[in-house]
Amino acid sequence: MTDSGAFGYFLDAGVVNLDGVVNNRAYQVALRDHGLRAYLDEKNITGIAHHAVPLAKVPPGYGTYAYRVRSHLFGITSEVQLREADEIYRREYNDGTGPVAFIVWRRPVTPSTRF
Repeated sequence: MTDSGAFGYFLDAGVVNLDGVVNNRAYQVALRDHGLRAYLDEKNITGIAHHAVPLAKVPPGYGTYAYRVRSHLFGITSEVQLREADEIYRREYNDGTGPVAFIVWRRPVTPSTRF
């Protein structure tokens, strides 16, 4: 998302920009090797924020949303499954292209995640 660094600063938490443009090579390798969950665990990431999600993809009762994450280095796409039950924040708005939402999901924490 735009300004994800500022988001992390004011949240006082670590931030991984899932579009991967400014992340390190380890992030790209994790995407390539289907190791995104372990990478996020290592970085203690406990939530996922996504802006401008088309409302048609996340209407009431959507259950799960497949958020596609692209490795720009290796040219592959992975998916993060986000559950409606894990939503902790939602704000709907019109971004000029139509109705969208800014949503924050609580990331299911694995036992290896440190706090």
